[in-house]
Amino acid sequence: MPKKETRAKKLRLGPERGYEVSEALLRERITVLKLTLEKYIPAFVKAVHTAAAAGNTEIVTHQNAFAADYDHDEYVLFGMALKYAGINGITVVVSPEGEDANEEKDSQS
Repeated sequence: MPKKETRAKKLRLGPERGYEVSEALLRERITVLKLTLEKYIPAFVKAVHTAAAAGNTEIVTHQNAFAADYDHDEYVLFGMALKYAGINGITVVVSPEGEDANEEKDSQS
C-alpha cells in the first residue's frame, strides 16, 4: 500500500473568500457560534459569562480541554470558544499544566 502524503490543510481566510460579510450574516454567524458552544461546551459558555459578570478579564483552560486527540472538529470548537470569549471581553489563557493551573498561577502572583 502506498504511503499517504501528509500536508497542510487548505483553508480560506478572510480576504481569500472574495466577498464582504453583511451585518445580517455576521449576526447569524454569532448566533450559530453561541448555539454551537451551548450545545457542546455549556460549561465554557457559563465560565465566560460568570467571569464577565464578576468583572474578571480572563479564564484559564488546560491545553487538553480541546483537541487532545488532534481532531479537526475539536480544533474548530476551540477556535469558536476563543472567538466567543473574545467577543465577551474575556481572554483565554491556555495552560500546559494540569488541572490545578489556576492554583499555581495564583500562588505565583
